[in-house]
Order: sequence, then structure tokens, then C-alpha cells
Amino acid sequence: MRRKTPEERAEEVRRGRARQSDDRAAHASKRGKSRVALEHLARELPTEEEVLNYRALLKQETDRGAAIMAGAFTERSLWLAINCTIPDPGELVRKQWFEGPLAPFSTFAAKITLGRALNIYGSEMEGRLNTIKRIRNQFAHAPRPIDFSHPSIEEACEPFFVGEIEKYRPISGRSAYLAACMALAEMLQDYSFQQRNERPEPFYP
Repeated sequence: MRRKTPEERAEEVRRGRARQSDDRAAHASKRGKSRVALEHLARELPTEEEVLNYRALLKQETDRGAAIMAGAFTERSLWLAINCTIPDPGELVRKQWFEGPLAPFSTFAAKITLGRALNIYGSEMEGRLNTIKRIRNQFAHAPRPIDFSHPSIEEACEPFFVGEIEKYRPISGRSAYLAACMALAEMLQDYSFQQRNERPEPFYP
């Protein structure tokens, strides 16, 4: 039996890896998930079905998972509103502005400031977005287990208790935070859809 050359063995390994990759892609496709580069996962928008069932999806998450996921949904909605407001700079320039560690508007904080500068919203909504950002960041970066029962998180959620706080006291900090994320995300998406109309004043206070 003829021994295979190093080139032939390398080609077999390459083909084997390609088959494994195709098998993984097919498996993901059966689950309704398409393969994307790892660095692009965070930029994928939820599907229409996921948006319609987003609250149900959040209920399945831990406090940490729900806080990060809802915050990311709000940030992505803000990104959409910004891109519907500015003149189209082209895909290359858009990536330079919003993607990568050195992009000037890659962070949630930078997007919030830009949204206010573009007159998309006023100081009240800017404050709520910054509170969401602060809470989301704590859940994303804290090395210890934390949840919405933590006194600091509970205190940070206080602004989300609409109206007379005592009336809504039975609502948990988690519920208030998630409700705020969903409400602001819906406002920003609504703004995006209506952006063709000229708006001399901030769309939201």
C-alpha cells in the first residue's frame, strides 16, 4: 500500500475540517441559526419573531442575562435611530464610526451622547439611557454573582418606577429595568420608522 505524501495527508485533514465545518453549519441551520463571524454576533438584530416574543425570551434569562440582553436591545435600537437620522455615509465609513475598539461611536455611552447631539431625544431620555447603560455594564463586568436584589442595583433602578414610587413598590427592580429597556427601545424604533418627517424639536423629552 502506497504511503501518502505529506501534501496528501494535509489535504485530507483540510477536507475533514471542511466537512466538520459544513456539518456544524447544517446543524445550526436546522435550529434556525446561521453562521456568522464571532465578532459580528453582537451586531445581529433580533428577528421579527424574536422581537414579538422578546419579553418572553427575557423571562427565561437569569438576572444577569436579562440585564445584558435587554440593555443590548436598547443600544441596538439607538444605533438604528442614529443611522436613520444621519446622512448615509456609506458602509465603509459607517464601520469606521461604529465598529471596532477605536471607533468613536462604538460604545453605548458614545451612542447616547450622539443621540442627544442629533436631537433625537432630550435630557430626560438621555438620563434613562445612561442609567440603563450603567446597570448593564455592572452586570456585564462584575466578576462576582450579582442580581437585581443587590442594594446598589435596586437603588439604580429607582428612576424606572414611573409616577408615585410607592404605588409601584410591588414591582421588582428587574421588572422596572426590563420595562424601561423595552419602552425606550420601542420609542427609538418608532422614531426610526418615522424619521422621514422633519422634527425641529426632540422626538422624546
